[in-house]
Amino acid sequence: MGVISSFPWLEGVAKNTSARQISTLLGHENGGISINDLYAAGLRPLDQISESFLTSWIEKDHEAFVNIYFQELCLRWGQQDCPLYVLPTDENNARLQTLFHGGTGQFYPSCQALFLFLPTSISKQHVKALIVHEYHHFCRWHYQTCIEDTEALICLERMMMEGLAEEAVHREVTNYKGAPWAKNFIRINAEEMLSRLTPWIGKQAHSIQCEQLMYGSKRNGPYFGYNAGRIMVETYYQVHEWNVQQSFKIQAKTIFDWFK
Repeated sequence: MGVISSFPWLEGVAKNTSARQISTLLGHENGGISINDLYAAGLRPLDQISESFLTSWIEKDHEAFVNIYFQELCLRWGQQDCPLYVLPTDENNARLQTLFHGGTGQFYPSCQALFLFLPTSISKQHVKALIVHEYHHFCRWHYQTCIEDTEALICLERMMMEGLAEEAVHREVTNYKGAPWAKNFIRINAEEMLSRLTPWIGKQAHSIQCEQLMYGSKRNGPYFGYNAGRIMVETYYQVHEWNVQQSFKIQAKTIFDWFK
């Protein structure tokens, strides 16, 4: 399946000649995803997608590069592919620029699709990193939903899912220095980190408490849960052999218990 071109939908948006609903883009049931969900993930506001902007964005041919690399990754990992949509990001969003260098991605389990939100200019290594990260989520989700265990639904799994996806990026994408949200994190000792995590790791994955843990606070710093998962996974694989197939299946509790 791979990349499903968004060009016809974007051209209709730019010319104001087609419906702007997300279901028009997806071409099937949208799995509960709304246009506001895509805005929150990084989509450029539709009223800022002009014909002149779209011409410049399409000239970069992001879709072709993404599709080639994505298909190679599917073969290398031996996993099924899935729908992947490439859309322009909001280049005026300061948060995206500061934390993600302007490009980001999202995996939506409800429709089993990946979305990349890319600026007009972005490095190939950054694009590869986004593909690896989001596709790892897809692959792990495929295995974890087959396990009859509430672990797949709690905050601990969400943290490890992010950590494992970042470890996959580290293993797959050479010369990629990482996103600012990871590079700028001020490390604390393991005992202190665990004391801040322990009250929350059993919360449901999309509860308010888990959201606060994942995205951080004034005390913990931004993206605390993401970084805690990354650090625990990174430390685990410093002494355990990395195997991408195994990383889809390993239980989050296995890594957490070892780190403790």
